[in-house]
Amino acid sequence: MRRNKDDEYRFDPGLEFGGRAGEYTYAPEYESKCPEYSEPPVFRERAPEFDGDAVIIQKSKAVKSRHEIKKKLLFIPMASVVAVISLLFASMNVDLLGKDFLMASGSSSPATPTTPTTPTTPTTPTTPTTPTTPTTPSTPTVSAFPVLPNLDPDFAGKYAWSGAGSEEYICIDGAYILAGTVYTDMSSFKLKTVEGASYDKATNTLTLTNFYGTYIDTNLMGNGFKIELVGDNDLAYIRLWGAMYGGSVTFTGSGTLKLNSNGRSSLGAGLWLECEESPSAVMIDESATVEIYGSTAAIIISRTTLPTAIYMKSPITVTGGECAACDILSYYVYAKDENGNQLYDENGDPAVKEVKASEMKDEIGMELYDYTVVDENGEPSKAVIFKPAS
Repeated sequence: MRRNKDDEYRFDPGLEFGGRAGEYTYAPEYESKCPEYSEPPVFRERAPEFDGDAVIIQKSKAVKSRHEIKKKLLFIPMASVVAVISLLFASMNVDLLGKDFLMASGSSSPATPTTPTTPTTPTTPTTPTTPTTPTTPSTPTVSAFPVLPNLDPDFAGKYAWSGAGSEEYICIDGAYILAGTVYTDMSSFKLKTVEGASYDKATNTLTLTNFYGTYIDTNLMGNGFKIELVGDNDLAYIRLWGAMYGGSVTFTGSGTLKLNSNGRSSLGAGLWLECEESPSAVMIDESATVEIYGSTAAIIISRTTLPTAIYMKSPITVTGGECAACDILSYYVYAKDENGNQLYDENGDPAVKEVKASEMKDEIGMELYDYTVVDENGEPSKAVIFKPAS
């Protein structure tokens, strides 16, 4: 599910492959690293291609949007009307959509909508809860990568939340070298070039050449997205968003890449895939060398639909542990009784409970996985190195 700005509401489309939409959110949340555009939050409309259930979501003020640029798509009059109507119905305890309201992480009840404010300084990320025992580890070294759906970026905008155009992008240290029509249609928006980084649309490949930077943040780039490594490259982190479509990455080339080698990442991880209920994975080609470090985990792959989400092409080996599904993050859902009725706490507020990815099937009827490399104790490894066997 998508992350939004302070006090931002949006309609969350139903999961196209089963399960009820909007039944949960997760913690911790982290700030956006594309701060170039900073305006009040947007009221996003449900994309017409989705025909599932819809719910309204509110995030806490500590949450920072990954779509800073989308705040240019403002529909303030409509936002005001929706906010007033929401307040009116909330005061009468009426659910506008006949569905549950999603709870912001860690809050005891849905907060009252407020007037959008200027984004505040990002808060320090909280540490995820202690991981539970992972499933049986495996080291999926393969001769060929799995064939995944949705290889190309979502150029058509089918999975765009705004309904105003396509929302794929590649953002490098605040500079957008690729962006969908939602962005490029704005007169104030300009694509930029970044020395040492180039994107080939024909092959869906981002090439890094002796590049030193802070971060790469991508959205809806599909499961065929590749990062080719030339020379020695160094970043604090790479984060990819799948949005129920595809947010995989394949590292290729004969160069090297270090992620968070000096502890610069603000995410607690060097590589983070926000799969958002998409079949997304990390793939390491046969000649690439990738070193990844993290204070929480070197790699976090959250809410993928794939039971195996890391693949290495022979002769690549992994140092630091074994690949496995592992409950890294906490997710919060409304607590219900055996008949599906909402439970309430002593204050009369809807009760919530904490669940892990492995428990999501019981909550939304859909198998989801958190995936990483685990150490000998079954906990996420904080140092992982993929390299060709010597």
